[in-house]
Amino acid sequence: MEHTSDQVLARARPLLPLAAALLSQLYLYPFDGSFKLTAGVLLLGCAAFLLSRRSLLRAVLAAGLLTVLLRVAWDLTAGVGWPETASRHLPSLVFYLVYGAALCGIDPGRFLEPFHPAAAALALALCDFAGNLSESLLRGSIDGAMIRTITVVALLRGCVSMAMGAAWRYHRVYLAEEGQRRRYVEQTMRVAQLRAEMVYLQKSGEDIERVMKQGYALYHRFREQPDVSGPALEIARGIHEVGKDYRRIVSELQVLLGGITRRTMRLSEVLQMVQESFGRFCAAREHPPRLLVRCSGDGEISRCYSMLSVISNLVVNAAQAAGEGGEIHIDAAFDRDGLRLSVSDNGPGIEKELLEDIFLPGFTTKFDPATGEASAGIGLCHVKNLVEASGGTITVRSAPGEGAVFTVEIPETRREGDAHGNTDAD
Repeated sequence: MEHTSDQVLARARPLLPLAAALLSQLYLYPFDGSFKLTAGVLLLGCAAFLLSRRSLLRAVLAAGLLTVLLRVAWDLTAGVGWPETASRHLPSLVFYLVYGAALCGIDPGRFLEPFHPAAAALALALCDFAGNLSESLLRGSIDGAMIRTITVVALLRGCVSMAMGAAWRYHRVYLAEEGQRRRYVEQTMRVAQLRAEMVYLQKSGEDIERVMKQGYALYHRFREQPDVSGPALEIARGIHEVGKDYRRIVSELQVLLGGITRRTMRLSEVLQMVQESFGRFCAAREHPPRLLVRCSGDGEISRCYSMLSVISNLVVNAAQAAGEGGEIHIDAAFDRDGLRLSVSDNGPGIEKELLEDIFLPGFTTKFDPATGEASAGIGLCHVKNLVEASGGTITVRSAPGEGAVFTVEIPETRREGDAHGNTDAD
C-alpha cells in the first residue's frame, strides 16, 4: 500500500516530541566545555517548516518536558542528588519555552514559499539564540564568550534545520507531482482504451446500417409475398431503431471523450506512458521482462490515443510471449515519411502456418492452464483495426525460436516544427 508524505507526517507527528527528546540525549561540548550542543533541536527546527504554529508549540513544549525528565531520571539512577540534578536540568525548560514561542512568533516556514533560504535559516537562528540566551541568563553564566558561542551554535543549527526542512517540504512537492503524473498517465491509458473501443463501436454501427439496408432490400424484393415481406420489414424497422439508439450512444461518447482528451501528443510522451503502464503491469512478477525503448525523430502525432492502445497491446502480447526474464524492444522513428515503429520479443516465435491467421477475429494461441479456456482472441485483430483506421499498415515477422517482430507504419503528417500538420484527434 502506498502512503503519501502527508499521511506519513500525520502518523509520525505524535512521535516527534519523543524523537526530539531521545536525540537531545546525544550532545557535544564543541567549544570551551561549558555549552552543551544537542541534536534534538535540529529536529524541532525542521518541524517548523512542516507543522502548524499550534502543533509546533505543543511539540516543542512536550519535547522539552520529556528531555528534562529523561536527563533527571538518568542522573538520579546514577546517584546524583536531587538538588544538583534540578539545578542542572530544570533551566533547560526555559530554552524550550522561549524557543517554541519564538518559532510560533517568527514562523520560519513562511520563507519557504517563495524560497528564501537565508531568511529561513536566520529566523531559525534567532529563535535558537533567544532560547539559549534566556537559559544562560537564568543560569547566570552569561558573558561575552557565551554570547559568541550561542550565536555560532544558533547559526549552525539554523542552517542545518533549514536544509532538513526544505528537503522534506520539496520532497512532499515532488511526491505530489509524481502522484499527479501517475494519475494523468492512468487516465490517459483509460481514455486510449475507450478511444480504441470507439473504433469497434463505429464499425458495429456500420454493420447495423448494412443489415438494416439488407432487410429493406429483402422487403422490396418479396413485397408480393406478405409472409416474407412482412417479417423482413419488421426486422428492418427493429434494426433501424437499434441503429438510432446506437448512433446516439456513440455520439454522446464522442462528445464526452472530446472534453477530456488532447488533440496531439509527442511520440516520446506516448512511449513514456507505455513504459510506465508496462511497469505497473509487471509489478507483481518476480522476474518481469525488460522493456527497452529507442526513439528517433520525435514529434507530435495526431492519433495519439490509437497509438497508445496499439503499442500497449503489442507490448502486453510481447510480454506474455517473452515470459519471465524475457526482453522486449520498441524501436520508433518519426520522419518525413511518417511514423514507423516495431515491437519485438525474444519469445518462442510463431509457427509459419499461423502467421496468415494471426490478425483474424477470434484467433488465439493462449489458453488458461487452470480452466483450459481460450482467450477472446481480439487483441491483434483490435490492433489491426486501429492501425488501418489511422491509414496505416501492420505486419509481423517471426519464426519458431526466433521471437516475433510486429511493425507498424502510419503516414503521419504532423511533425516537430510543422505548423500546418494534421491535428485531427482520433
